[in-house]
Amino acid sequence: MDISVETMMGELFLELFPIDWMRVTMFAENNKYERIPVLIYRYQKGFDKMCQNELEKCVGIFKGRQKWTIFRSFKSRNENYLLTLQSVFWKMKECEKENRLYIEKKEFSENWKNICDEAIEDIPYLTEHIRTYMSKLF
Repeated sequence: MDISVETMMGELFLELFPIDWMRVTMFAENNKYERIPVLIYRYQKGFDKMCQNELEKCVGIFKGRQKWTIFRSFKSRNENYLLTLQSVFWKMKECEKENRLYIEKKEFSENWKNICDEAIEDIPYLTEHIRTYMSKLF
């Protein structure tokens, strides 16, 4: 079965981790410039955080076109995590600090298409990197 780039990371997470909820698509293939790719997910209650810590290390050492990170959503009541670009994290954090609304296209306006293209190019390689790294732990 062929898995599309937009869902391959979500499918891997469902395979590897006890996921309670997830938005499986990282971006819309029919509108790839709608948003910067992001995987939003939440673990089942009682999940061992050591695995999340290892996943964060794994993502942190990935060498792609863009730098990626995982972080807990700033405003989530449900302990949602985001896997996305490090630049997104810093812009969201900046907006939070300045108490202003995070509007992604406005924050990244001059480099929008390039950022989206590079992030989408990274997804298959990041997916394989996570699969390889995490399989060594289990």
